[in-house]
Amino acid sequence: MNEAVASLRGVVRCRSRQEFESFCESPAARQMNETDEAIVIRYGGEPEWAFPGFSILAGQAVEFLVDQQSGGYFDGAIYRPNLRERLVCPLTQLNNRQRLVCTLVRERAYPGAQIYLMEQVTPVYAWAEKTLTDCTVIGSEYLGFGLAGGEMRDGLRHESVEQLSFETGSLDMIVSNEVLEHVPNPALAFAECARALRPGGRAVITIPFSYGSDSSVVRATMDLNGDVTNLLEPVYHGNPVSDEGSLVFTDFGWDITEQMRTAGFSDCWMDLYHSVEYGHLGACILVMEAVR
Repeated sequence: MNEAVASLRGVVRCRSRQEFESFCESPAARQMNETDEAIVIRYGGEPEWAFPGFSILAGQAVEFLVDQQSGGYFDGAIYRPNLRERLVCPLTQLNNRQRLVCTLVRERAYPGAQIYLMEQVTPVYAWAEKTLTDCTVIGSEYLGFGLAGGEMRDGLRHESVEQLSFETGSLDMIVSNEVLEHVPNPALAFAECARALRPGGRAVITIPFSYGSDSSVVRATMDLNGDVTNLLEPVYHGNPVSDEGSLVFTDFGWDITEQMRTAGFSDCWMDLYHSVEYGHLGACILVMEAVR
């Protein structure tokens, strides 16, 4: 297989919890889950194993690394990995979810596109900067409360996605990997993304997602002075520019699609992906896309 023709297609597109749950009851979903279970049982006698497949981004056959990082656990005689966050390509160093997003970004990018990634100190940004050479690739990190958007600190660009420094209609694509759950006011971030994108521009987004919840849950709030109030037990995720990690402000449910439309997007949906051949295993690997 040639890298130029390798592509990935979603299993199903959902715009609501009802559509998603209808798919989950289908023969296709059962087969997908049975396939994953059979693979885990086959290899899961060891805490670390290699899974053969084709890396679209590397353009060749590889053995994806699977281990117990990112929430794997031992279940009787079986080690059960977090397949969404593992299946790491040894050539690109991108995990399952990251490879999926990068594949979609590459398929949707075109020469001259202005692409903004809400990350800069990550393998995803390194891949984009190296690979999308006919596009303008801009990355940033959130470097602290009170800094000006676009300000540079030690080679890193600061952006608050609640108040982006980009001109209206200046971007063709926005990529957000596991960022929006850490934003104090995601509605502002959605509106800023819609503002900064040109008409027809696209946002490609992954978030930790509550598949069985109609409504998002606010875990914490932040006031205008930057003071945080935790409404629920605080949860932190890893942050490449902070040893303290990033606080989770929102657990998103299906109402996020309507929130995106209210913010100014013409359409928003979730695509579910699964491919044994390309090493995209794990039930419910959803990528949200929204069109301005």
